[in-house]
Amino acid sequence: DLCISVGFEMADATLSAAQANTNTHFAIVDFSWDSYPDNLRGIVFAADEAGYLAGTLAGLMTDSDLIGVIGGAPIPRVDQFVAGYRNGAQCLSPSVTVLVNYAYDFESPALGAELAQDMIGQGADVIFAPAGPTGAGAVLTATQSGVWGIGVDSDFYVTVFESGTVNGSEKLLTSAMKRADNVVFDTIEDVVSDTFTPGTALYDLEADGVGLAPFHDADPYVSQSVRDTLQDVEQGIIDGTIDVRHPCRSFVYLPLTIR
Repeated sequence: DLCISVGFEMADATLSAAQANTNTHFAIVDFSWDSYPDNLRGIVFAADEAGYLAGTLAGLMTDSDLIGVIGGAPIPRVDQFVAGYRNGAQCLSPSVTVLVNYAYDFESPALGAELAQDMIGQGADVIFAPAGPTGAGAVLTATQSGVWGIGVDSDFYVTVFESGTVNGSEKLLTSAMKRADNVVFDTIEDVVSDTFTPGTALYDLEADGVGLAPFHDADPYVSQSVRDTLQDVEQGIIDGTIDVRHPCRSFVYLPLTIR
């Protein structure tokens, strides 16, 4: 009755299968199209909302007022996290500077580690890395170097730090999660209840489609005032009083000078 695939690499196969099997429902997690056959749903996440919360937390926890984010590549699904993180930190405090770098590689933990070390060398004390296994390498290196790390997509405490058995777990603040568990459950429920609809389904904070993971081993270091601020920001995003796409900072672009 229902086939579910995951990720952009499955997009062409999923669309072809849906077009060839019109009596079966199809859904793909983390991808969307402009138009759909009647039996296909694309599920996407408000990653900028999760990134904004992660940036808010980073801005609250930094001592150096310098934090970093390492993206896998400058593509929309990554840049949502990057922009949200930057905006969350800068809207919290104008004094916070956000270092941004791109690995242009999603599959190299060693490269992620190198980029994280470079940011740490510049003084960054919180590292967020939406960059797949490259990002996992960056976050591992950050935490094992004694600075805060923030995971992405899934709860890194479980997936990367193996439920706290890997060194550095006490410096993992949280993870900016895409709640694939919730969206898959909802999709199955829609098929079972005969309420399945095609098209793009956006899952945001209000729909419990994104959010921050528990603090786990870092819990003792997160004060009640930090938690209260995070809760206020989350509610502001949900009720629309906070625009996660607004940078809260103006930029001056200088003209190109040829010497």
